[in-house]
Amino acid sequence: MTTQPPHASGANGAAIDLQHVTIAYHRRVVCDDISLSVAAGSFTVLVGANGCGKSTLLKAVAGTVPVAAGTVTVEGRPRRAWGRRELARRVGLLPQSNVAPEGILVRDLVARGRHPYRSALQRWSRADDSAVDEALAATGLTAVADEAVDRLSGGQRQRAWLAMLLAQRSEIMLLDEPTTYLDIAHQHELLELLGRLHAEGRTIVAVLHDLNQAARYASDVLVVAGGRVVAAGRPAEVLTAQVVEEAFGVRCRVGTDPVSGTPVFFTESVPGAGG
Repeated sequence: MTTQPPHASGANGAAIDLQHVTIAYHRRVVCDDISLSVAAGSFTVLVGANGCGKSTLLKAVAGTVPVAAGTVTVEGRPRRAWGRRELARRVGLLPQSNVAPEGILVRDLVARGRHPYRSALQRWSRADDSAVDEALAATGLTAVADEAVDRLSGGQRQRAWLAMLLAQRSEIMLLDEPTTYLDIAHQHELLELLGRLHAEGRTIVAVLHDLNQAARYASDVLVVAGGRVVAAGRPAEVLTAQVVEEAFGVRCRVGTDPVSGTPVFFTESVPGAGG
């Protein structure tokens, strides 16, 4: 894939910085007074129980939900100061749920990732073709590029959406549960791909449910509970039995993966579960 330009960051080395951010939907507070930083060039994973505000935080960074209070800064610049297309060239969001237009071909879906670089009068360019071809190759979809998206398997469809994000060539990639609909093999392939992108200098921020995957692939972890960040740092330092119980309400034992050397989690009990 094309080598990315050096990543930009704010004065504190952060690609993303949130200070005292509150987000509410229909007067219900989803995220309350959150402050966090995502280091430029990191592979940061957000973990936490369903409904704790992880997805909302990604949308706030991408500019798709309003912020009731506080500031969101991207590469040292307030989010509100970015133009819509300009921000999309720096920040790409893969939402949790996506619906492709009926009958659209894989290549045409991926090509939509080039939208931030084009105006109504601008013609399709070789650079656009290259970006699409590279994204298809990176996600293993070249052979089905001319197939209809709605004829693909769930895993292939998810990779097609990821390819669209890759074609956008945003320096910061936000992915909300990207392993959804993927079997174990394809989850591994996707996370390995994200790891390679991270190694090339991209800033990756992903919501994952699997703590073992988060511990294995993330350089940094943010644990969210009750609309607040309750722990942040390196996986081995942050993902302790105490933090997991606080965030998920389950007791677990923490061991060491014999292959990767990263933490691995074994659930002991789920409060309220009948036997």
